Amino acid sequence: MSTMPRTRDEAIFLNLFDLSMEVRLEPAPLAGLEAAFVSGDMNSGSATFLARLPAGWDVQTDATQATLELFVFEGDVAAGETRVHSSGYLCVPQGGATTRLQSKGGALSLVFWNPNLPSFPPPYARVRAVESWQEPLMSRNPDNLSSTYRSLRVPDFNEQGFNGGPGGFLRLSYLAPGTTSPYQHVHHCCWEEGIMLAGDLFLADRGLFAPGSYIAFPQEFWHAVLATQTGAVMLVHTNAPMDYPWVLRDYPLAEKMCSDYLRNYRLGHSPRHTDWQNTPWIEWQERSEFREWLDAPGYEAWAGEVGLNVAWESRARWKWSL
Repeated sequence: MSTMPRTRDEAIFLNLFDLSMEVRLEPAPLAGLEAAFVSGDMNSGSATFLARLPAGWDVQTDATQATLELFVFEGDVAAGETRVHSSGYLCVPQGGATTRLQSKGGALSLVFWNPNLPSFPPPYARVRAVESWQEPLMSRNPDNLSSTYRSLRVPDFNEQGFNGGPGGFLRLSYLAPGTTSPYQHVHHCCWEEGIMLAGDLFLADRGLFAPGSYIAFPQEFWHAVLATQTGAVMLVHTNAPMDYPWVLRDYPLAEKMCSDYLRNYRLGHSPRHTDWQNTPWIEWQERSEFREWLDAPGYEAWAGEVGLNVAWESRARWKWSL
C-alpha cells in the first residue's frame, strides 16, 4: 500500500471531514473510489479510510487479502441480500466466501482494512450486516451506566481482565451527559482509535471534539482526562483485546478543568473541533502545580508494562493460510 503519513505508533487528533479525498488504487475493494486515508500500520498493512461510495456502486470481494469492515455515516450499503443504512455495519471476513457489495443511492462510510485479523471460526467468521441500533445495549460495568456500548465486531467479550475478541473490538460507545473522568489511563495491551459521531467531549492535551473528530492512541500511551456536557457517541476500534479495568493515574488540575468545561459549555450551540493549543486550558499547564507534576519521575507520557507496538508486531506475525 502507499506511504502512510499517519502511523499508529503516534497519537493522532484530527477532523475527518478536513481530510482530502483522492481516487484510490488499493486496497482492492476501494479501487477507483474517492477515499481519504485516516491512519495505518505499515507492518501489518491495517488501515482506516473514509470513503465515498457512488450511487450504483457494485463490487465483488473474495476476502483473500484482509477482513473488510464498513461503518455507514450516511446512505446505504448491502452485502448480498442484506442492506444497512446510517450507523449500519458490514463485515466480510478474510477467508470467507466471495461477497457482492452494493450501494443503491451512494454512501459515506468508514472502511477498516485488516489483513490477517485474528478471529474465531464460523459462526463468527461469516459475512455480517447489521443495523447497529438493533444490537443489544451493553454496559461494561453493570453498576455504572455512564458508559454503554453496542458490539459490531464479534465475538466481543466483556470480561474482568479484558474486553473484546482476539482481533480487538469495534464498538458503538455512548457516554452519558455529565460524565467526567479526572484521571489519565493507559492501555497496556492494545492500540485504540475513536471517531466522534454525535455530542461533545473535552479531552485534556488533545482538544474539543465535534462530530467528525478522530483520535488515536498507541499502546502504552497515557491519555484521557475527559468530560461531556450533552453526552457523546463514538465509534471505538482496537487492534487487540483491551485490558480492563484500566490503570489510572492522577493528573493535576483535572477536576477543575472538567468543571470549567462543563460550566462554560454553550448549550444549544454546535460543538467545533478544536485543537488543544487553541483552548483556554493550555494556559493552565503553565501553572507551577502542573509543571512540578510534569517534571516529576513516574509521570512520563509512555508506560512500559508490555512495550510499545507489541500488539502491532504480534498482528504482523499472524498469517492466514488460504
